[in-house]
Amino acid sequence: AFQSAEPGCGMQVDYHYDNQTEYTCYSSIRINNEVQSFLGTEIRKKDAKQTAARKALIWFRIYLKSSVDRLCEFSLPVNWSDVGTKCKELTKQVCHNQLEPLHHKDVIAAIIMCYSNSKAKIVSIGSGKGFMHGQYVTKDGSTLQDCHAEVLAKRGLQAFLLREMKKQRSAVVQKCPSGKYDLKDGVSFHLYVNKVPCGDAMVPSGSNASYLRYRKEKSDAGAGLREGHSYSYQELKEGYPAYKMCCSDKIALWNVAGLQGALLSHLLCKPIYLNTIVVEGLAEENNLRRAFFERFKGISGLPRDYTLNEPSIVVINGHSNVGGGHGGDKKAFTWVAGADDPGGMIDTQTGRVEAGSAVITKASLFQQWKA
Repeated sequence: AFQSAEPGCGMQVDYHYDNQTEYTCYSSIRINNEVQSFLGTEIRKKDAKQTAARKALIWFRIYLKSSVDRLCEFSLPVNWSDVGTKCKELTKQVCHNQLEPLHHKDVIAAIIMCYSNSKAKIVSIGSGKGFMHGQYVTKDGSTLQDCHAEVLAKRGLQAFLLREMKKQRSAVVQKCPSGKYDLKDGVSFHLYVNKVPCGDAMVPSGSNASYLRYRKEKSDAGAGLREGHSYSYQELKEGYPAYKMCCSDKIALWNVAGLQGALLSHLLCKPIYLNTIVVEGLAEENNLRRAFFERFKGISGLPRDYTLNEPSIVVINGHSNVGGGHGGDKKAFTWVAGADDPGGMIDTQTGRVEAGSAVITKASLFQQWKA
């Protein structure tokens, strides 16, 4: 882990027998040619080595967290072109190079929080473009059915907000007279995606525009119009293909229902909406506006405080307009700012977190909500 965390980083353990009664073990960490040493003294050699190594690991975790914090925070105004670079650097550092190097074909999404009128921070990152296969669906919420980058980033925001609600002093949320929470003045959230989201956002204006679309499990074909049969839990377990909402439709849903989800709706005074959606790629702003909110103008009958949100749309130059399609990717990655174990790698076929944290699964979010 030390050698893969960043260049010039390593760990070495040496020990010697002292006074015929106890072992003294020295553990050292080398980062950028600077050495930090840690001492462990115990009666048994094994215990001395473990004590020294434990001290080194504690120090290294603190060092790594501070390094990540520096990378994800920046000042306003936000340079959206730099956000993608920061996300890639964060992903590489947090997962210790266990993922293949990110390149221009990877889909990355991030939620950026602006606060205190002068600061901005990346609060969650998602990287992926796969769906869980139907036969792995569970009823306990322990798996992630949709591993598209945008969805992972949004779920990461929910975990981040739950954590902020437990703090004695939060820079993000505050208690309302009703006992629920609301965002503090000046706090806003923005979605960055380095590809055009799959679905209606990728469709030029015309006869096929504005439709709701789906993705079919194990299919690399483009998003199609939703039609046909909705399969039951038992049918999915037996291998029937699953259908999932396209990312364009999910973002449109968030612009009506909010980002908070059902659980957080019980804790918040009002829904949380995006202020900005930033898309990197060969996108048309008019198509994005249509896909994300304009096709639902005239919607009525919404509960109090709910509305059709119309965020600012920002398009910046990118490599390609090919977005969060299925693509057959078997790995996805998620990161949540401030979590004890913030990063997690996901097997997109089974929907299970293979390494790191599972803080964004339905089961984990529910446990955090109850606490």
